[in-house]
Amino acid sequence: EVLVRRESYGEAATTRDQLLVLRRFQPQYQLAGLWKGNYPNHGEATIKIHYEGDTLVAVKVTGDEHVPAGETTFRADLTTPYQEPAAVEAVEEDLVGVRVEVVSVGSDGTSQQREVERYQGEGRIAARGFQHAHYVPGQLFLMDNDVIGFLWLQLGTFVVFNRVQDGPDEMIERRAVDA
Repeated sequence: EVLVRRESYGEAATTRDQLLVLRRFQPQYQLAGLWKGNYPNHGEATIKIHYEGDTLVAVKVTGDEHVPAGETTFRADLTTPYQEPAAVEAVEEDLVGVRVEVVSVGSDGTSQQREVERYQGEGRIAARGFQHAHYVPGQLFLMDNDVIGFLWLQLGTFVVFNRVQDGPDEMIERRAVDA
């Protein structure tokens, strides 16, 4: 912005291009591909993550009676990591019963709470037959290189997704998705 205000458009364009290159190395921009998760009451589902600018978009590959295959299940704005509001009490009134803690368990059985990056998002919900489909507030959790989670805040539903590794079955599935 400073370079644009100074009317240094060439330098601003160069800086923008450099930032776009660097962005590809940030963890939140390394999530494209297939992921599997277990939706409560619906079982295992596969999603495909892609990006629309700074927005992560998760589309169902295997759908269910509420949100079918080919529809967006959640999306998240990656421009700014989520920060806990200073006035937690005001926010907690709307989110009674919703709390997510990420815990690492060591080989000796000891557990330790971990801080993870979170991003504001919205998850899609719908009645059977994809009726009354709409988005509700949510959060994307980056828990590990190959593990993410999404929380549908109003429902209190948290789904953990694991990256699909490129074995023979997954390669066939990936080709079918890309076709």
